[in-house]
Amino acid sequence: MKTFKILSKLSLLLVIFGFFQPVACDQQGFELAESLMEMGEVNYTISAIGLYVAFFAAAISILLTLILLLTKIDICAPKVKKIDITLLFSSIVGGLITFFFVISEFDFDFVNHGFYIIIAGWLLSLIFSFCRKK
Repeated sequence: MKTFKILSKLSLLLVIFGFFQPVACDQQGFELAESLMEMGEVNYTISAIGLYVAFFAAAISILLTLILLLTKIDICAPKVKKIDITLLFSSIVGGLITFFFVISEFDFDFVNHGFYIIIAGWLLSLIFSFCRKK
């Protein structure tokens, strides 16, 4: 069980890595969020906030697990698992908000490889989060 938890966190590193790659319009995640904020419309501002939530929820989840491992606290405890799943879903929802508000308005021609790396990280993290040893 602990192995799957660690694999889930390693998968979230893909989300972090994807943000530093071109995500859309040849812009990295933070550049894209800044561009969206500058547009001034409410839906673009919400999308920018969604991008920030997606990144920081993934980063906090990874840091929380590292801290728990260093302090030798059980990372598979029920309370820790609830916090972990909440952070994972927050990251995914933040990204989906951006997708539905902005990316869905355009063709997929402007989506870059960082977008797909982020999606792969979320999917792998979800799979590993719900895997159990028999």
